Amino acid sequence: MTDKQKTYLAEFFAGLLIVVYVVFINRNTGHTIVHMLCDGCFVAAVLLLGTGGIIFCKGKGAFDIFGYGIKSALGLIVPGVSLMDSDIKEDYFTYCERKAKERKKVHQPMLVGLGYLAASAVFMAMYTFAK
Repeated sequence: MTDKQKTYLAEFFAGLLIVVYVVFINRNTGHTIVHMLCDGCFVAAVLLLGTGGIIFCKGKGAFDIFGYGIKSALGLIVPGVSLMDSDIKEDYFTYCERKAKERKKVHQPMLVGLGYLAASAVFMAMYTFAK
């Protein structure tokens, strides 16, 4: 089994644990099992898609401003301490270019999240048309 398949499997089981937890929490609400499975799959989809979206944005450099800001602020606030090299002053643009070169490609859990969203839609259709 490849590392990519292991990652997908781990994400699938994380989503499955979320589904089981939501079904367990809602067991005494009087809803049908299909309704609870729909809710559980939707919660798992939202969490996985949200996590995947944040990881995607991080991979594109959306959070570089925070790293640069903290690095610059610590150099100003704490006297005598500079996280930057003393002879190299890096502006934001060069900081972003350097970080983009250092950045590794990261797997995003969006595909598994879309699977749980599709399962939620199937359960919702079953719940809606079963009435």
